[in-house]
Amino acid sequence: MQNKIIECDDDVVAKIPNVMNILYDVFGKEDIKMFAILSDDKLCFLARCENGCVYIDKDNNPIYFSVDEEDNLISVYIEPFQVYFSDNFYLIDENNHEHVLNFYSLPVPDDEGYTGCISYKQYDPQNDVLCELRYQQMYNEGSFNKVYHFHTKVIDAVYIDEKYKNSKNYHVGLLPRRAKYFKSLKFDYEQIGYKLMAINEFGLTRVLHEGAYNLYKERDVLRYIKTRFILPNGSFSDTWPLAKQIHREEIVDLIKQYGFNSEIPKDIIDIYNGENETVKLVKDLIDKVKEVKKELDKPENSRMCLTLSFIDD
Repeated sequence: MQNKIIECDDDVVAKIPNVMNILYDVFGKEDIKMFAILSDDKLCFLARCENGCVYIDKDNNPIYFSVDEEDNLISVYIEPFQVYFSDNFYLIDENNHEHVLNFYSLPVPDDEGYTGCISYKQYDPQNDVLCELRYQQMYNEGSFNKVYHFHTKVIDAVYIDEKYKNSKNYHVGLLPRRAKYFKSLKFDYEQIGYKLMAINEFGLTRVLHEGAYNLYKERDVLRYIKTRFILPNGSFSDTWPLAKQIHREEIVDLIKQYGFNSEIPKDIIDIYNGENETVKLVKDLIDKVKEVKKELDKPENSRMCLTLSFIDD
């Protein structure tokens, strides 16, 4: 998409009334700075009042965003999220839940050799509940690491903390009931863990008579185990192979019971990766405005930006 700020000539000014209702709904009767944008040869508008901005496309669809005093992007609305671009990228949804996506390297590779961890946190401030979903992905040092959608299909670990503000410093020993922590358990049919999972789930007698593979009828099995303890070294522990094995569907249901997403929304991943089209459009518009503002004091550029004022009858 090619965007260009153009002069607000008479033809452009004649079309401004078509968007006045939107401008009034957003800014009320405040003075507005107005730019005309030619986007793929279609007339659009960009309006600003203090730090608030709205871009109105050719079909009168608005995009709301805000900038700071140096015209750096602060936030943009991408339904259902208000997306904030501070030092830490985060989002707030229509239920006032906060969302944070991070991808970081592990100090040592995990049991399956993965060197990175995708962390998706959701926080419900009204009920003071935090839910973190973790996923496995290889981390490459020395470059920006994208989060790939296909690595977020299987949850590796779930951490749900009720009364989160008082749950940040658990001690060695048993975890409290309000800490609902689960770790995935995955084995293929050639591993001894596969048979132990079958014994846990179906009982020793059935496994001996029917065989673990015949019972599962799949080469790989995924279950979740509840974390019970914190060890002296700070790591988590459970009681498997004696612990109850939980199916993925049960974990998903538990997450949803708290009102959280059971997977990372695609928009959040795309924004994190710098691939969201709305964010790219807004950043491009901001750059175009920065360039034009350098030349607005020249008489020949006086109509590159208009000031609109509402006058009471």
